[in-house]
Amino acid sequence: MAIMNVLLFPFFLVLLGLKNAWSWGKISLETFGFPLIFTFLIFLNAFLGYTLYNTFQQQQKLTASLEHAEVLLKHQKQFWGRLAKEVPGHNVIEAAQKTLAE
Repeated sequence: MAIMNVLLFPFFLVLLGLKNAWSWGKISLETFGFPLIFTFLIFLNAFLGYTLYNTFQQQQKLTASLEHAEVLLKHQKQFWGRLAKEVPGHNVIEAAQKTLAE
């Protein structure tokens, strides 16, 4: 029986250490859990607000650049259309119109 106790002693120590760590973990969670979670939620809220702000700014910039590109494309189509009417048989203009249409 003494040999069995000697063989099981390391497992007993490990189990005792785990129980001790679990107990101290529960105590520290009860003591510091709310302030830590509250601080984490504040930082999470700030981070998500910042990313939302950046996303909104990028969306505004993208919308403005797309509107600008649409205006440029409209002017380009008007230019090539006017040029095609002035020089109707020119092959370069017809090829450019086909490229723009694609």
